Amino acid sequence: MKKTVTLILCAVIVLSAVLTVFAVDEEPFGIRFIKSSAYGWLFSEKERIKAAEESEKPEDTEPQETEKPAEDRPGMELSHPENRPYEVYDVFEKHDFETGGTVLRYRLYLPDGYDPDGSYPLLLFLHGAGERGDGNDVQLNEGIRDMFKDPDSPVYDSIIIAPQCPSDEQWVNVPFEQGPYSVSETPESEALKRVVALVGYIKEQYAVDSDRVYVTGISMGGYGTWDILCRHKDIFAAGMPVCGGGDPDCRDILMDVPIYAFHGQKDGVVPMTGTGKMVAALKRAKAPYFEYKYYQDGQHDIWHAVYADTEHMVWLFSQSMASRTATETAE
Repeated sequence: MKKTVTLILCAVIVLSAVLTVFAVDEEPFGIRFIKSSAYGWLFSEKERIKAAEESEKPEDTEPQETEKPAEDRPGMELSHPENRPYEVYDVFEKHDFETGGTVLRYRLYLPDGYDPDGSYPLLLFLHGAGERGDGNDVQLNEGIRDMFKDPDSPVYDSIIIAPQCPSDEQWVNVPFEQGPYSVSETPESEALKRVVALVGYIKEQYAVDSDRVYVTGISMGGYGTWDILCRHKDIFAAGMPVCGGGDPDCRDILMDVPIYAFHGQKDGVVPMTGTGKMVAALKRAKAPYFEYKYYQDGQHDIWHAVYADTEHMVWLFSQSMASRTATETAE
């Protein structure tokens, strides 16, 4: 048997050498023939045996180097444990606030390591019309989640309250598609009155820095932001209304209030005039602390971009009653 195999191999080699002489392409025909011949089979069988032997070797147990998590990287500063965004539903507590025989449901966020003897900024967030109800959950769906995308955002080190407006009420009793409205002709809503009472309660119960109380809101909450600033400007150091509407006649009241307003130019829900009229009025009055931004291709839901931009949140939290008063005195 051994002799027969040897003879076959010799014949294959001689034949392939002859064929190589007549090669007309890059790889000689003889070589290609060998690959498909018994000789080629012997080579492939040798490789198969070698691979089988390799597979029987014990696995390499040396640990492979992987990217270190953020908390283990040298020089990485952590603003809160793990330096990862919080899931807002896990860190906002559910509470009920009773005032005037009515219950206002709200969610409360306290920063990690909250110290009752400390001093923290307070942010009031007013949700949009789609988040109304009494389940005390959905008001976290839009806006707040975007604020918490950046672990270095100042929101992580603040106290935040997110009240929920009942389904049959509004923060401001005007049609959403109206845009500008008159505060003098629109009584303060019962929902907003309860919110003002809640802010006072939180300031009494928690370590709130009264110099740094802020308000922001989206859509219906954007209306609410303009409205509460106009009616209660002495409570808030600054405000950030997003895609809402206000009363241009409040310009004199709002002259000394830092406000950063936002609207999408393609908003099909709340007309851009809701913000545009306020911008025009405050610019004519030369309000020194007023800023605004229009999103050229922005639809109604620009709050994702607004709140996810940490610079906007840094602007808001850098304002204070003390600095505002100091500037007024200097002028």
